Amino acid sequence: GASDTDSTVLSSMAAAINADTTINVSAAVVADGTTSTNQRLVLTSGNTTSTITSIVDDVGGTLAVTAGITGIATVVSKVTQQAGDASFTVDGNAVSSATNVNSTAITGVTLGLLGTSATAVNLTIESDVAEVKKKVQTFLDDYNVVIKVLKDKTGVDPTTKIRGILAGESTYSVLGSTLRGILSGKITGITTGNPAYLFEIGITAARDGSLSITDSKKFEDTLKSDPSKVSMLFSDPTFDDKTATFVGGIPTTGGFANKIDEFVENFVKVGGLISETKKGLDDRIKFMDDQIKGFEARLKIRKKVLTTQLSAIFNALSVLSSQQQVVSRFAG
Repeated sequence: GASDTDSTVLSSMAAAINADTTINVSAAVVADGTTSTNQRLVLTSGNTTSTITSIVDDVGGTLAVTAGITGIATVVSKVTQQAGDASFTVDGNAVSSATNVNSTAITGVTLGLLGTSATAVNLTIESDVAEVKKKVQTFLDDYNVVIKVLKDKTGVDPTTKIRGILAGESTYSVLGSTLRGILSGKITGITTGNPAYLFEIGITAARDGSLSITDSKKFEDTLKSDPSKVSMLFSDPTFDDKTATFVGGIPTTGGFANKIDEFVENFVKVGGLISETKKGLDDRIKFMDDQIKGFEARLKIRKKVLTTQLSAIFNALSVLSSQQQVVSRFAG
């Protein structure tokens, strides 16, 4: 239509192309990137081994004018290169990647390929100390919250003398003490000379058991010298829970996070210690409820008996009172 906008015309053309099942071509309307409103029609071959090499105007070369697309007088044939894998070299070694994001060329580094370069590009890779420190602190904060909750719920308030709701439940007391033991212990398998305890990277415990980075310089210096010295303390990439040896539910290998994850799993999994404890408490509550119902039933029966006895007593007193009056008249 003469009054149709360019966008409407393009959308109609794309719809007509996509509706034709005799051609192996699909169409889409996309922004062309020159302005916020300009759009273009993109044609894609349905055959992955070939590309569209030309567009033939079947109305005498005046398709654009006939369609009323402003500012374009002719249809331009455009050859589009078939997509292929990204190819680049790292220190002279050829690398191929299915996408422009590659995380295998350099261990621990993700490369984003932005374009080509006629000369070599030098990369400087450094640890993001602030980000790593933030994540470690988050780990410590979460641990501190757990330890405080367990301490409050399993202990007795020294001021109010009120017992926590889990006081006397050894399951949860053991959970708290074991977690503290794990993080105060040593990680085995660490390369000789590297830190094997948290205090060796500047993380220490306060009197209440909470952990924090108390020596930022030691932590940051360790991270800058070799990030693996810190990462191995928390998570060993070679750890396998299927082949690991366990003692008391704790793996003898792996980092602190590996050990805590495996140990806590015994508590939180379906059928674990927490669910079993809850089941035990539910059973005790049901037993007490049944006992209460039994006492209430016996009290109801006892009340009925006492009420009947009391009524009989009142009746006997009434009879005695009447007899007393009769006797009094004779005596008078």
